[in-house]
Amino acid sequence: MAAVVPEVSVIVPSIGTAGEVRGTERVFVVEAVRSVLATADAPVEVIVVAGRETPTATITQLEALAPAGQVRCVAFDAPFNFSATAFCPAWFPPLS
Repeated sequence: MAAVVPEVSVIVPSIGTAGEVRGTERVFVVEAVRSVLATADAPVEVIVVAGRETPTATITQLEALAPAGQVRCVAFDAPFNFSATAFCPAWFPPLS
């Protein structure tokens, strides 16, 4: 079966923060990616820009959410900065 080319790319900067929601411990970025995958009306890829604070267990959870290539984790090895992680030109291929 041929790979599906995504029509939409969603970029999610994260440091893998977790917290309690209605009595259950949740990793916020994992919940956000689950939501995107469950509600997308078009082929989608999710690129999680993982800050150095992101736990390895969170990255493992993210990569297990979807078929290979649909969720990618990209390391951001600098202090977390939302603008730098979300709008870095290095994440986008050149338009030739």
